[in-house]
Amino acid sequence: MGAMAGAGALGAGSAEAQLLMPQNLPSDPSPPTTPFLAPLQIMPLATPIDPARLDLPPHPDRHQRYDEFPPVKFYEMRERQLLHSYHPELPPTVSWGYDASIPGLT
Repeated sequence: MGAMAGAGALGAGSAEAQLLMPQNLPSDPSPPTTPFLAPLQIMPLATPIDPARLDLPPHPDRHQRYDEFPPVKFYEMRERQLLHSYHPELPPTVSWGYDASIPGLT
C-alpha cells in the first residue's frame, strides 16, 4: 500500500525534480577546467613496520574479532595538513593526507 500511496503523491505518471541552492552561493560555483588533463594519481605503497616500534601494542579488547583475525602487518601513518593541487588549472588548496600524500598510501 505504501508504494501505491507514494505513486499517487507524484501525480499522473510524472515527477519533476527541483534544484535547491542557498541564496548566497553563485549559480556556477566551480571554475571551468579542462577534463582529463592530469594523469591518474598512483598511490605509493606503504611499508610495514616492526611491531616493536609501536608506542603501545594493539589491545585485543579494543578490536572486534581480534582472536579470529589477528594483525599480520603494522603500519604507521601520520595525518598531515598540506597544500595540494587537485587539477593543474587550479591553485593548490589546504588539504589533509596521510604521510603528506593525497590520496594516502596504499
